Amino acid sequence: MINLTKHLSIIPIIILICSFNLNLQAQPWSDDPPRIEKPTTHVRAKNHSHLGIMVGRSIGATVLSENVKYEPVLLMLYASFPLKKHTTKPSRWFVVTEPQFNVFIQDRKVTHFETGINLGLQHRWYMNPTSWFYAQISSGPHYISLNSERQAGGFIFSDNFAAGLSFKFINQLRTEIQYRFRHLSNASIKRPNAGLNNHFLMFGLVFEL
Repeated sequence: MINLTKHLSIIPIIILICSFNLNLQAQPWSDDPPRIEKPTTHVRAKNHSHLGIMVGRSIGATVLSENVKYEPVLLMLYASFPLKKHTTKPSRWFVVTEPQFNVFIQDRKVTHFETGINLGLQHRWYMNPTSWFYAQISSGPHYISLNSERQAGGFIFSDNFAAGLSFKFINQLRTEIQYRFRHLSNASIKRPNAGLNNHFLMFGLVFEL
């Protein structure tokens, strides 16, 4: 008589060997090393436009021939618009515009003023979805009431180089801290044209649109 129990006991072993053999045939042989997935560097921050105000005080200035430092107070509106609306890259470009009215205070009196508008480009590097570092260049036409032996008043150009940090404050409101270098001159339209240079420390409140 055939011992069925003995023969049935080897059936699971046969199934295991067959499944292992089929698994080897299903996987193609490759000499290439295993692919390592690179960590993503994308930042999922929305590209909002921004509108706000910025105030700045000169922390270094050109000394006029009258032995007076020209240190105006900057009062400007600020608006930025993304060049690309939808992107997750950690660095991004924005167009900025800065209408402004600035005053020069001497002996507690406003003795001179400036007004004009800047247009420029801002490049942002996102540290996380709500904070970023940026660098910016901008330029534009201005009017200045100051006339000195160093710089003629009237029509003038304002060239700006800035760098700063932007942080979320509350809801859609943001705070800005910025260093700015500014050069004023008139492209030799009038004499004298030695130029006026200033270093500014800027603070701002900006709203996400």
